[in-house]
Parts: sequence; C-alpha cells; structure tokens
Amino acid sequence: MRTTVTTFIAALLAGCVGRPAPVAVAITPPPLAVVVDRQAPAPNPINAGLSEAATLWHLRAGLNVAALACRGPEEAVLVAGYNALLARHAVPLKAAEAAYAAEYQAATAVGRDRYDDQMTRLYNHFGQSRGRSSFCAAARVALVELETTLDPAADAGARLASLDQPFAPPWLSVDPRVFGEAPVQLASR
Repeated sequence: MRTTVTTFIAALLAGCVGRPAPVAVAITPPPLAVVVDRQAPAPNPINAGLSEAATLWHLRAGLNVAALACRGPEEAVLVAGYNALLARHAVPLKAAEAAYAAEYQAATAVGRDRYDDQMTRLYNHFGQSRGRSSFCAAARVALVELETTLDPAADAGARLASLDQPFAPPWLSVDPRVFGEAPVQLASR
C-alpha cells in the first residue's frame, strides 16, 4: 500500500516538473463584409429602406404609439398634437397608407395579411418600454415641427429616425467596423 501511495505522489510531482511554457497565439479576425447605406436614416431594420409613403406612414404609426403610451406631464400635449396632425394632414396620410398597402398588395397575393403583420411588428417596435422617455421626447419635438409644416412627408425620414433612435439595438454603436456611421441597409421586399 505504501508503495502505491509513494508511486502516486511521485506521478503527481512528475507532472509539475518539465511542463512546457504556455504559448500565446494571436488570431486576427477576418474583415467584416457589411454593406452600409449611408442614406438610411433609421437605425432599426423595420424602418430602413422605406418608400416615401411607407416612411410617412411609419412616422404616423410611431406618433400614434406615442400618443397612446407616453404618460406624465406631456401626455395631454402629445395627444392634442397627434389629433391635430390627423386633422391637419388627413389627405396626405390617407394617401400614404393607401400607397403603402398597395406596395404589399403588388408584392404578393396575400399582401393585406403581410401588411397587417408588418403593422403589428411596427407598433410593437415603437411600444417597447426600453427608451420610452427619449421616444416620448422625440415624438413631442416631431409633433411640434409638424404643426407648422405644409407637407408632412417633408423631412419625414429625419423625424422617423429621431423616433426610432431610442430603440436602436445597443450593439449598433459598439463596433464601428460593423455598422460605421449608418445602419445596415436590408434588401427590399
């Protein structure tokens, strides 16, 4: 028994002697191949690569969510501003919705179902609690700007981007090799 223990201890100690020094190996990652559209104002894919009609309709949807979800001292201002937007710009908003829905209808036989699914995703996107206070502040600014504009589609992309920014994925700003200064442009439908 004593011989077995002695052999065991000798084997353990032998493992500690003569161990090679660790070698550090530096692996350089390959360059990332990412197509960046520097014109796309929105950081999130749901609001990227939109037609003019879709941009205006997405802006309206975001402002609708703000009127429904933003609470606090600015709540009444947001609701009044949104209702004024609907009254003041009813004709261009209705035209934008019709054109946007027609884009889906032209793309597929089940266009209305796809359009409805997209609208659900869009409302869910703007309804996130993460970034809500910044979203509500951006909505208030957009509604104030829209009070004095004759064409709600003018600068709709910039306004949509400001509504969308609070919901930008946190990783978007982490590695500029991946996203540069603008979001990744997704292929259009």
